[in-house]
Amino acid sequence: MNNEDGERELGLRERKKLKLRRDIERTALQSVLERGYDETTIELICREVEISKKTFFNYFSSKEAALLGDHHVDCSAETLGAALEAAGDRPYLKTVTGFVSGVLYPASDSPEVMHLRSQVIAAIPQLAFRSRKDMVCLNKTTSDCLRTYLSAHPERRVLPEQPLDAECIAAMSTALNIARSRYLLALCCPGEWSADDAGELLWSYLDRAGRTIGVI
Repeated sequence: MNNEDGERELGLRERKKLKLRRDIERTALQSVLERGYDETTIELICREVEISKKTFFNYFSSKEAALLGDHHVDCSAETLGAALEAAGDRPYLKTVTGFVSGVLYPASDSPEVMHLRSQVIAAIPQLAFRSRKDMVCLNKTTSDCLRTYLSAHPERRVLPEQPLDAECIAAMSTALNIARSRYLLALCCPGEWSADDAGELLWSYLDRAGRTIGVI
């Protein structure tokens, strides 16, 4: 399902909330690019969007959260663990990829906001550091959870001949690459891209490129 389909399924109230969230993010990001980080205050953002500070804090915990797109997504190990257990025979990589992609690039992000955010993160060192720190935490959470899951369900491993840690690293790297590809595709290519779309594109490319260079 693409973003447009998802939005059509939302009720009027949810669509209004999503629009306001995007307006807050867009305004904050544009202000930082035009005025600078320190000059962009919560008061200024609220004035531009015409909302109260109380409304702002209903959506974001801080200015930094609005800039980085903190969507209060539950990225705990417990959430991923429950999703893996509930997935049954579904390949665990699909569950991990959906989890990572949803945390890094929520479906409620529009391409415009994603593009602005990439510019701001590149320009503001403290935001780039926070972004990298969040990535390290996500890597650890996901890897630890996956290690626990595969230890309990060795029959679901993809590379049983390899050390467990090696398979966890391979799975995490693959999920991150699919999530990043989805992000770049949304920025640069027309249309909406899901994690499955990005994954299929990568598999096709790796298959053909691998045969060309003799790796696959």
